[in-house]
Amino acid sequence: MTRRWYRPTAAAQALAEVLDAAGQAGVPLSRFGVDGIPHCLDRRFQALQDDMFSHGICALREVLEDHFYPIDYANMSKPEVCRGCLIGDACRGSWSRSFDMFGQDFLKPVRGGISNSFNYFPAADPGSPERTIWTAWQGNPAPYVTDTADYAPPRLAQIRDQLGQVYVQLDDQPMINDFPGQLRKLLPVAGSPGHFTASDHDPFGPAEKQVRRILAGLQGRVLDVGCGQSRYDDLFSSKLEKGEIDYVGIDPAPGDNVRRLAESGLIELRIQGLEEAQFRPGEFDWVLVLRSHNHLADLWTAYVRILAALRWGGRLLVVDNVSFGLVRPTVSEAAIKALPPGQGVEHLRDHDQDAAAFFMQRFPLVEVSRQEVGPATANQWLLLYQKLWPGGQTGRDTYNSGAPGG
Repeated sequence: MTRRWYRPTAAAQALAEVLDAAGQAGVPLSRFGVDGIPHCLDRRFQALQDDMFSHGICALREVLEDHFYPIDYANMSKPEVCRGCLIGDACRGSWSRSFDMFGQDFLKPVRGGISNSFNYFPAADPGSPERTIWTAWQGNPAPYVTDTADYAPPRLAQIRDQLGQVYVQLDDQPMINDFPGQLRKLLPVAGSPGHFTASDHDPFGPAEKQVRRILAGLQGRVLDVGCGQSRYDDLFSSKLEKGEIDYVGIDPAPGDNVRRLAESGLIELRIQGLEEAQFRPGEFDWVLVLRSHNHLADLWTAYVRILAALRWGGRLLVVDNVSFGLVRPTVSEAAIKALPPGQGVEHLRDHDQDAAAFFMQRFPLVEVSRQEVGPATANQWLLLYQKLWPGGQTGRDTYNSGAPGG
């Protein structure tokens, strides 16, 4: 008997026909599960991903093995062409053998970036309610309208009303690089939907205070993912000089201050993306993902590497920002468009704390604390985890933190 092999595109088409027929028959798609098929072949596969993680299994022990091992699906892979795909966070690509047999040409990664903010400009006439904000700035209340195509109207309304992440700019600089100095948070006016007034309260200070409080407790070997132009040099330098931490920074384009620390011999710096990095199993006591979560090109691969490198009982700190609206009373749209390339770094996702926590559920992590985004806060969220066996055991005799499983 001759075995007939079907290309992944043919398998995806067959699955799509089943889903189409089910929809026509009134069968809910939630009854179906898909695994091993790249999500780019049909957008429905993203919501139907069905694997051990989606059933709450993040470690396993084979019959002949002595320990439980974290599941990393090492028999699956995502080629380089998938890096940066906008729908690839929960997608593991396909079985490695599929790419050996059929190549990679069948993949259809979704390219582009996601802006982390949008602008409101002065308008003679108000636009739709979702795209308009009214605020009094040096005068009577006036409408400011956004024409951004990066966000659907319901998302714009959510950012403005539910999350309360709208700010007014105080100066006339096209580039925002000093949030507390350049911005004031806008608060809703009671009884006047869509109307906001500037607050004197600084929401950024408390958000940063929480991050620094956690960083003050760093001990041992630390991995800083996407260290960039670190804003915590004073804290890290003090701990390095006291011998409290051993610091490794990784970033494909690190900042000058981080480079200087590396040249001084105080830290180890790896100039590369996390997805290509190799670490020893259980090498780090802490892993920091500070404002780089939404920039990671391959979220799945990145966190598999992070969790393998984090020791049993180690801590993972993830901090990032949700999108926000920015009222620009005196800055023109032309001035913003004239900024040199690279000044407006785009995200690959727009995760808030809930979306990030949902993704993290697939790993052996216990949430220690969180800082959520809301109308009274800045746009910065925080999740602190400890790496633990799901059953709560803390001994290395029950769980091996580094070897692959699944």
